Amino acid sequence: MSDREAVRGAIEAGARALDVSLAPAGLDRLGLYLDWLMRWNQSINLVGPCSALEAVDRHILDGLALLRLLDDPELRLLDRPWFDVGSGAGIPGVVLAAARPEMELHVVEPRGRRATFCKQVAHAMELTRVHVHAERLEAVELPSGSGAMSRATFAPEVWAQRGLEAVGAGGHVVVMMGASAPEKVVSEAWRVDRLALPGVGHTRVNAILRGA
Repeated sequence: MSDREAVRGAIEAGARALDVSLAPAGLDRLGLYLDWLMRWNQSINLVGPCSALEAVDRHILDGLALLRLLDDPELRLLDRPWFDVGSGAGIPGVVLAAARPEMELHVVEPRGRRATFCKQVAHAMELTRVHVHAERLEAVELPSGSGAMSRATFAPEVWAQRGLEAVGAGGHVVVMMGASAPEKVVSEAWRVDRLALPGVGHTRVNAILRGA
């Protein structure tokens, strides 16, 4: 088995363990994303030292796990624009868009080289609904009713407050947390999903908060 086949198999098996559906084209895009990530990571340290398989376990599946909430047909959350704030290497936002190309995603990443990576890899995957803003959150105007997410850029309590201020009434904020998720954020959440990531087994607590 080639390295590329092993990576594809790991993504497919991990998504299955998460109960997240992936079309063959989505698997292809995620494989391409990993190729780009590993190549760029050698020069600008997007995700720290890791192999492609380790990146699947630590980063790709962590992003895909949000689809357990966002895919819920009763919530219809993918029908709105989403903003990934402090996206870095495009995790979770670009990963989600690779799996769900119909999603309108705005990457908000002020660091120029990381923003360039997100723009170029989205173009390579032909994700026409991905838009990259090389700016800070304060400089970006979020439409009414939009959604916002962020991974490891802010403390959960700080992101919950800043995210809700950004999306306003009718908007939604995804807060990604670990085993020590703050009880205040969890108790105020609209939806909460607790899981163990396949492979590494790390506990994740993903929550959605609604703007008042």
